[in-house]
Amino acid sequence: MSRDEFTTRALDEGRIDEAIRHLLAQTGDAQERPLLAQLLTQRGRFDEALAVVRRDVEARVAGGAISAEDLRQRGNAAWRADRLADALDDLRGALDREGDPSQVQGVRADVAVLEDQVRSLQGIAARLRLVNEWTVLVGALLLVAVGFAAGIRRRRTGSR
Repeated sequence: MSRDEFTTRALDEGRIDEAIRHLLAQTGDAQERPLLAQLLTQRGRFDEALAVVRRDVEARVAGGAISAEDLRQRGNAAWRADRLADALDDLRGALDREGDPSQVQGVRADVAVLEDQVRSLQGIAARLRLVNEWTVLVGALLLVAVGFAAGIRRRRTGSR
């Protein structure tokens, strides 16, 4: 992949954000998309990196079938952007399309880790729903208790 002089110099000098701005301004340069996605990922700009990877994959498959590598790249970008359902769909699709046994093993490992992460997050979500339900119940009981105590106090003092 060839880089233009500005991008090369900016990266050599550690000016990653300038390189990103420059690459974003060159939106039509398909050769630079993987580099842009990588730099955005390094900066923690995962949603933007995912959008770049999606554009890159769509451009490559405009007239043909999507490859296992395209699905894996898009799935991993979606994973980093916390789009776990999309990531699982793409990685499972990559697993179905991959013909190289050594690559299948890597994709299978990615799918297993991601499925485990999804199960863990679903368990956390269930526990949080339970905590929310108990919080509402305790809050309602406290309101009833405060109202009851205020009513008893008014009756004792004879005020209304």
